Amino acid sequence: MNPIHVIPRCFLSFFHFLDDKLDVRNKLLVLMYILGLMICFHKKNATNIAALYEKKHKSSFTRMLDRKNIADHYFLKLSAEELIWDLRVKPGETIYLIVDSTYKNKRGKKLHNLKKFGLGNGKYVWGHCIVFGIIYYKGHRIPIAVKPYKSKEFCQKTNRKFYTQVDLAVQIVNDFVPPAGVKVVVLFDSFFSGKKMVDKVNNKGFGYVSVLAKNRVITSRDDIHISERIEQLIQKDDFEEISFTHKGRKKTYFMHREEATVSKSGNLVVVFSGKVKELKRVKALVTNMLHLSAVSISKHYSFRWEIEIFFKELKQYLGLGDYQVRPFRAIVRHIRFVCMAYLFLIHFQLRRNIKSQGIKKPLLHFRNRTAIDNFQFIQRKLNSKKGVSYLRDFYKTLAKKHAA
Repeated sequence: MNPIHVIPRCFLSFFHFLDDKLDVRNKLLVLMYILGLMICFHKKNATNIAALYEKKHKSSFTRMLDRKNIADHYFLKLSAEELIWDLRVKPGETIYLIVDSTYKNKRGKKLHNLKKFGLGNGKYVWGHCIVFGIIYYKGHRIPIAVKPYKSKEFCQKTNRKFYTQVDLAVQIVNDFVPPAGVKVVVLFDSFFSGKKMVDKVNNKGFGYVSVLAKNRVITSRDDIHISERIEQLIQKDDFEEISFTHKGRKKTYFMHREEATVSKSGNLVVVFSGKVKELKRVKALVTNMLHLSAVSISKHYSFRWEIEIFFKELKQYLGLGDYQVRPFRAIVRHIRFVCMAYLFLIHFQLRRNIKSQGIKKPLLHFRNRTAIDNFQFIQRKLNSKKGVSYLRDFYKTLAKKHAA
């Protein structure tokens, strides 16, 4: 793997807030780690990243991830604020705050905080769980918070307070401060659709759209379950076939809208929607925005899928789960640095005016730009005797290391 001689200027300018927060050495290690995540091509462990910058030993990166006093949660927040400023969100516009969790299967007796998680379809995964909060605005996905789930056993061993995944999602909603005058719609699935989340969203003055589990109870209809209500509507054929265009695609759903009181959630609008009039295929969408039509509610909830695309991009292009470190603090720090790399790529996309959905195109553009910068650096060195001797000594040292 070719070493990095030059850190691109656009990369340095985006992370300018590190200048007065870290000393020179730690700042360089953080920048090289984030840079390495974008260049290492599915080899995201610290050893491969260290190969990009041979002036430091590979242990420098592993020690930084585990022991250095680096406020990575604060740096992620600053990176997100930098990007939200770039997007120029105007008062009166709507942004989506999407909350969800993802799992990364990991095995190893010495890895901290490993736990067995059920996926709800009879399958299980053994590994780590992370709760994410992202902002979706005009095709851009912006990670604003990363909350690692810690098991009860791990909390007891390390003397930490235990929080459920729902508690962590509530913290993300509570900590989010939107730009002035901007409307916020919170999107989450049935796992988070409980009293804690609903109360917090209402207290913050946000709107929300979610989906109800089939065992939830509609108290305003003689305590009937969602599944029983869907069966009633199917028997009465009380659905209306509605066609509309969303994101350039024509969609047709069978819908029924009604206002109801749902247990632990209060007075809401419930939209029963499905492509086919079958119990398993019909979802109960719910919102506290009582003025919305059935089509508007369905369009709002369709944006929740953006966080699944976000998870795919993190895992496929930036190595979200490719960490090879044991301490839990190092694992969380790696994940936050991955999110900071993602934020930079969105910034790079906006700066270069790269029109694409997702980070694949800006990632390839940045890799090419980095290669050109380093090639030009080497070319300048070749124009002087001192530069030639510097390169000769540098690559001679590299050859000895790799030969050994």
